[in-house]
Amino acid sequence: MRITPRAQEINDVVELLESCEGDDPKAVAKALIKGVADILAMRDSYVLAHTWGDGTRGLNWGPFGSEGDAKKFGEKLGGIGGTAYVVPLSSAEVLLANQNGKAGWTPWCVVPECGHAPFAHSSEGTARGACQVPTCNCGGYRK
Repeated sequence: MRITPRAQEINDVVELLESCEGDDPKAVAKALIKGVADILAMRDSYVLAHTWGDGTRGLNWGPFGSEGDAKKFGEKLGGIGGTAYVVPLSSAEVLLANQNGKAGWTPWCVVPECGHAPFAHSSEGTARGACQVPTCNCGGYRK
């Protein structure tokens, strides 16, 4: 997966490295791998889903860091047959962070007690923007 570092992620890694100062190299490497994996788990991703010409389930590839990366990969596949389409994957870690709280995590919901993500809001017809979380009574979300 191609990754473009984000400013906050870089700051988090720098903070992690500074907190490991004086540790042996193996401990630093272990902490760094765990820390970066935790950071990347908070990202949404994409997969390229495939069906064969007869409509049966085909092959799926991913994760990809962007919709564009998934499409480019699909173009490189060429003539395997069937149809491929990009499917967005919402981060399970984001959902858990919004539900259970996570140190340093800024939730999206405008109701502080809730904190759910934007994907919990409808984008269908007249319900556009309406919250779909039964226990929340917000009317919108922060971007």
